[in-house]
Amino acid sequence: MSHGRLLSNSSYRVLVCFVALTAFLLLAGCVAPLDPPSQAGPVSVLINNSANATHTFDIYVIEAPPSEAGIALQGPGEDDRITSLDAGSVVANLNPQVRSYTSAHPVPANQSRLQGRYVLEPGEEKYLNVTDFESNQVIAFVIWKDNEVISITSATCTGDLTAVDSFINPYGASGGRGCRI
Repeated sequence: MSHGRLLSNSSYRVLVCFVALTAFLLLAGCVAPLDPPSQAGPVSVLINNSANATHTFDIYVIEAPPSEAGIALQGPGEDDRITSLDAGSVVANLNPQVRSYTSAHPVPANQSRLQGRYVLEPGEEKYLNVTDFESNQVIAFVIWKDNEVISITSATCTGDLTAVDSFINPYGASGGRGCRI
């Protein structure tokens, strides 16, 4: 009884070349690993108060995927109302005369952190960098006036989020984002 070879010499050479080429490309960085890409750098943030009253900006980083991210709002004696943040850029202007929201927190709470709270006088703006930020996360802004939530803005990208801004003016909030894909 004779035992045959599993691979011929030419098949063996092709297999060795394939393995060597794959290892070379992985080591050279030419083939992406299976992990998602990480953010290439910090996110530049601009907040601006062009309104005629003092406003507070709470800036959150929500580490959950955008499809799961939101801001929970609550008024006196009410259940939470969740504002979804899964679109690339969200602006939600709220009218305190129709419904007053006196509480706001990011969801999921265990995957969120307050990056900072900034009180801006009329005409004031602030620049900052968010350095601990990964691709597929969300930056959210909750804008307060007189202890009531008046607006929410947010931004996320499928690639790197490079810049985001949040403005308040007498007519409401606006926001923008820059992405590198």
